[in-house]
Amino acid sequence: MMDITSSRPFRARRPRRGDRGTVLPVVLALSIGVGALAAGYTSQVMREHSRERWERNRQQAYFDAWAQMEVVASIINTSPYDSAGKNIALDMVVNPTTGRADRTFIDRDGWMTHVRAAEIGGAGSGYYELTSIARVEDAEARVSALVRERASFADFVWFVNSHDLGVAGGVQASSPWADSPEGNIHSNQRVQLYFADRHFRDPVTAVNGFLYQAGATAENQNFHDQYNPAAATVTGLMSVVPSQIGQRSDAILNLDGPWDQAKVKLLGDTMRVEHWRVGHNEQTETVRQQRITQTVTQTLQSYHYATLTQTNTIYNWSSSRYTQTVTNWYQSTVSPGYYQTATVTNTTYQTLTLQQTGGSGSGGGAIGGGNGYYTQLQSQTATATQRNYVNPVVSSYSQRQTQTAQSWYTTGYYTQSSTYSNWQAVVPASYYTQTQTQTNGWTTVPTQTTVWVNDALVSTYQSLPVNGVLYCTQDLILDSVSAGESYAGRGTHVLNGSLTLATGDDLDIRDSITYGHVDGSNVFQPAYLNGTSTDANAAYEPNPNYQGTAVLGLVAYDDIRVMNSVPDVFELNATLLASQGEYRTSGINVSSNGSISQSGSGSFVKEMMRSLGGVISNQRPVTTMINGSGQIIEGFRNAKTVYDVKQRTNPPRGFPTINRPRLLTRVLREVN
Repeated sequence: MMDITSSRPFRARRPRRGDRGTVLPVVLALSIGVGALAAGYTSQVMREHSRERWERNRQQAYFDAWAQMEVVASIINTSPYDSAGKNIALDMVVNPTTGRADRTFIDRDGWMTHVRAAEIGGAGSGYYELTSIARVEDAEARVSALVRERASFADFVWFVNSHDLGVAGGVQASSPWADSPEGNIHSNQRVQLYFADRHFRDPVTAVNGFLYQAGATAENQNFHDQYNPAAATVTGLMSVVPSQIGQRSDAILNLDGPWDQAKVKLLGDTMRVEHWRVGHNEQTETVRQQRITQTVTQTLQSYHYATLTQTNTIYNWSSSRYTQTVTNWYQSTVSPGYYQTATVTNTTYQTLTLQQTGGSGSGGGAIGGGNGYYTQLQSQTATATQRNYVNPVVSSYSQRQTQTAQSWYTTGYYTQSSTYSNWQAVVPASYYTQTQTQTNGWTTVPTQTTVWVNDALVSTYQSLPVNGVLYCTQDLILDSVSAGESYAGRGTHVLNGSLTLATGDDLDIRDSITYGHVDGSNVFQPAYLNGTSTDANAAYEPNPNYQGTAVLGLVAYDDIRVMNSVPDVFELNATLLASQGEYRTSGINVSSNGSISQSGSGSFVKEMMRSLGGVISNQRPVTTMINGSGQIIEGFRNAKTVYDVKQRTNPPRGFPTINRPRLLTRVLREVN
């Protein structure tokens, strides 16, 4: 090859040693870098897609688990209860004998819900944990709920069954509405709302509507939870039987005799109980000796002996031998007599038949020109002698007797005499009844006497535990407590446990009742602060240094009464339930129609009452009475009531419950 610009031939240059292989590595390096970048980007995109898919699945699993829980909650909430107070929907799943082995709920369409139930707190606790599990591909979510099988009456801060309930809300208009009533408020009649611009934190419900008083209107009442002036009736209060509380397995003391009364003093971790037999009329029995008079009745069989003499006269025309058959029958009426001989008149009927059997004369010796037979019917009267063996009632008997004889007769008249004798049972009165009265020894005769039995102390229990229940038939008295005998020298009742005190009569409160305990530094820590404040506006708030969970339930069949012996600044930590009566001070009467009056007996006016807990009452509760001039004439000048929120999850042991479930908490738990 030639260079077109030169005459010299073209010669290729030999590469230098250092220039060899430099292009290929560069190309390769560039290719690998671009590939790595592309692979890294692709991997990142895939991871992002996977994460998005997992988040989407996790969210879907969460929604599915929550939806399943809502379905089961609806099933439990609408389920009826059996006679033992068991929620039937729950029992069908958790009952160890008849429930499902997998403890999983089935929805109303028969599909598996993947919601399981497990009892917590021990057998019979009434608490169940529901766990709803849902999985979407590789994501799983769980939703848990704590359910109490039966709601407690302790869920209410105020509950009235037969009358209207008057309440006023708080005045603080911002969350958490700290001075507003806390706890459910309900009346099976009406709720009367007082004063304008009031706030309510928790549900307020009534069956027969809301009534607005003292400036309150439907527009200026602020409800921050559900409210319903046409709610369903809450049943069960009138069915509370305090004596059944004493029969629980956790009964500390059950004084169920007809005259048993209890006087109780709460001393922190223990209590002192005096068992009294209250004064009453009593029937006593005395005895005396009395002779026995006895009546003996015998049934005997009656017989009689009868003799009958009878004479028959027959006329014969020829000297022949005849066969004579005589049949006699008669009826007799026997007069009563006792071992006597009586004359019985008998009417006798006789049929006489003569038949010629042979003799002198021609033609067979036919009689009367006939065929040789002659029949004669005659009536006659015969005399019978009867001797009664015993004394029969008026009776009758009959006899029929047939006699056959052969005789040779001569012409003329023939006279025949026959005598019949026999022992014969009286028919139909074969038996008679004989009654005799006799005196036979002595007997003891009781005599009832009514006597009065005075009050008497039966026994004293010094250090009973305060976790469980106690019942007495007559009044239960929370007595006055002196400083010397009280817990930590408080001079009041102090409780550090879970306790229900119940009575079949009235329950009287004569001193303050406080929750609390002594801490490790030997300092008394009340459950709530400002319990003895005289400032009506002072907050009644939890004590952060109190570590206990004390709850007290007071249950009475009739009334719960605050007596005039309580201190001027009175503190009451308890939830009260008056099944048939009401909660009131001792100087107030509440009639069946809800009207109130001053009783005079036990009347008082004191400065302050501060309460922690709730009030459940058949009739309207009244602790203050005002006259027409606006003056307080009975009860407390100031009062503060705070709901004990511990009772939502920890009501007092043995406190009465309602046939409806309560969902306590719901928690989302993500597994992966």
